[in-house]
Amino acid sequence: MTLSAETLADYVSCSRREWLSTNGTGSYASGTVAGVATRRYHALLTAALRPPTHRMTLLSCLHETVTVNGVAFDLHTGRYADGTLHPQGWHYITAFDSLPVPTWQFDFPDGLRIIKRVFLAPGENTVYVTYARVGGMDVDLTLAPLVAWKDYHQEMRPWDGFPLRQGFTKDGYELQATPDAPTLRLLLPGAKWIRAGWWHKNNFHEREAERGQDATEHLYCPASATIALRKSIESVTFVATIEPESPRPASLVVKDIVRRQNELFVSTLRLGHSFGPPTPNYGGAGGDTAERTALTPAPPELGVGGRTDLPDDIKDLVVAADQFVVRGGGVRTTILAGYPWFTDWGRDTFIALPGICLATRRFEVAREILTAFAGFVSQGMIPNRFPDAGQEPDYNTVDATLWFVHACGAYEAATGDIAFRDAMAPVLSDIISWHERGTRYGICMDAEDGLLFSGE
Repeated sequence: MTLSAETLADYVSCSRREWLSTNGTGSYASGTVAGVATRRYHALLTAALRPPTHRMTLLSCLHETVTVNGVAFDLHTGRYADGTLHPQGWHYITAFDSLPVPTWQFDFPDGLRIIKRVFLAPGENTVYVTYARVGGMDVDLTLAPLVAWKDYHQEMRPWDGFPLRQGFTKDGYELQATPDAPTLRLLLPGAKWIRAGWWHKNNFHEREAERGQDATEHLYCPASATIALRKSIESVTFVATIEPESPRPASLVVKDIVRRQNELFVSTLRLGHSFGPPTPNYGGAGGDTAERTALTPAPPELGVGGRTDLPDDIKDLVVAADQFVVRGGGVRTTILAGYPWFTDWGRDTFIALPGICLATRRFEVAREILTAFAGFVSQGMIPNRFPDAGQEPDYNTVDATLWFVHACGAYEAATGDIAFRDAMAPVLSDIISWHERGTRYGICMDAEDGLLFSGE
């Protein structure tokens, strides 16, 4: 998704458009194109500690400043409880693109351009924020990370003894909020780190206020980092992670993301639909050919037939659909009901499965999801939801099981998978039997008209 200059020039439009980056296990980064947090859920690292549930926010945002000849320009935007909008870094945004990863272009006086990207490493609780200087004069980039330790449904508040421990490391800073919290490592190699230790108070979340919710949050800044960009084309990478291993180079992570997206595009093209003329676009936001060569990943290896010629709007839909799939690393394969609020809900999963998995020919994923849920069938019902805190699933929905049956049929029709049909037949037969004689919440078939009835 590429936004127009008209959209980017209007704060309301810019702050109501949101971006999302996920890691495939339920963790995510999200925010607004304007760079202002309008929801309590907006953060650079919200980690699913028991994937895909138990989400905790660790890194809320970065305060970002570039200094040129002693003049400071802020990239971030802040909103406060008294109505103040400061700073207003959104004014400098001249381009935004969601593919291959969320990418901003900031233009400043005297020809200075900064390209910023945000993305999570697939399968890891690691977020990368890259900054590339293009043109202009020498720049000092200062980053002040604002951290939290909260359930992602809550607003952060200070408490005595936060964090439990903190200190400098070789390439950055680390802290642990509580004894049961993971250690958050903040890395910017080559930077000068300075201890901060202050609370940034009264951050205001507009969308929460509209929902009638508590809308004010206080965030902690443990330290700040400053690094010089002295080359006309130069990039640096900030990393926040709770993984024990050293993070991979950002370029390799982006390459993996682009390769995966390309595989999804090729798979979708195999459906045989005509989406119009080729419109390849690997460049992301803005710039001339030299800038794109220096700052964007190389086009991925082409798939079957060498084709990735989906229109941009179809690419956006394919990538957006993939963000909701959870798979791999010992995690139960599923589809999440929605970001930022939900984990997986039975009815949402199977309403969405045909579009997310079958329309994109991700048949193996579809089968894994159906098979996984079949293992949770109880008294002829599939779970309505798996609670965030990891408790036993809830069986309290009338129609989720019906959507499951429908999805089984759609999968078999799309694939002709006889082995799946035969394996699922006893499960489906048990579901039908329970609905005929009655199951939880008075759900049963009306003997007179054959329709389902529910209610106690």
